[in-house]
Amino acid sequence: MRVFPVILVAEGDFLTHEMQHNAVGRLFASHFGHPVDIVHTDSGAPYIPEFDGFISVSHCATAVAVAISDRPVGIDVESPRYHKMRRVANKFISSSESLVTDIDSPTALAATWCAKEAIYKLHGGELFRTHVEIPFPLFKHILTIKHAIKYTLAIAEIKDF
Repeated sequence: MRVFPVILVAEGDFLTHEMQHNAVGRLFASHFGHPVDIVHTDSGAPYIPEFDGFISVSHCATAVAVAISDRPVGIDVESPRYHKMRRVANKFISSSESLVTDIDSPTALAATWCAKEAIYKLHGGELFRTHVEIPFPLFKHILTIKHAIKYTLAIAEIKDF
């Protein structure tokens, strides 16, 4: 049976690293009904030892997001920092993507950044710029992107065929 990812988000005006860490713990505890231990693989991917599903975690200065699923999932959340993204766009947008991505649009830039990060996490570390192409992964991925005032969020899953 297919269970769609559970996405939990906590947001604030400014979250310190300690606040982000605590929020991640609270989000997982609210889902599982008790605190859980989160450990990391050698590559840095988080997992819960007693849970046979999949999780993904992301945090930024204004939000924390976790995804919980019965299948591999990737999540990314970013604060609105479009000026920085614009300055480094050539590092994460390939030449073919530059033809279809409006790098002067804060929404398009944030969506592309978050989608690539989520797909990167889903696949466990493929090269960010050269192997994760937007919009081409839509043929094999389900991408969900949400824009809010304090953050942009992307969730990536493998599409069933």
